[in-house]
Amino acid sequence: MGRKEEPKEGYVVLDKLCSLGDTTPSVIYASSNLPEHKKQARVHGAIRSTNRADELFQLVMDAIANGS
Repeated sequence: MGRKEEPKEGYVVLDKLCSLGDTTPSVIYASSNLPEHKKQARVHGAIRSTNRADELFQLVMDAIANGS
């Protein structure tokens, strides 16, 4: 999520992808799992966000299974 360019660079990347019409499913894997960060991830086009490896795995598997 955070990069030297910007603490919330992940949102910038998602916004850019959306503006280009890219519909690739995205999940933010970051240190925070706060509800407001989960909401912001969806606002910016991600399926979800998590800080748990097991949840990340499940989100990716669900996206594959659903053809998202």
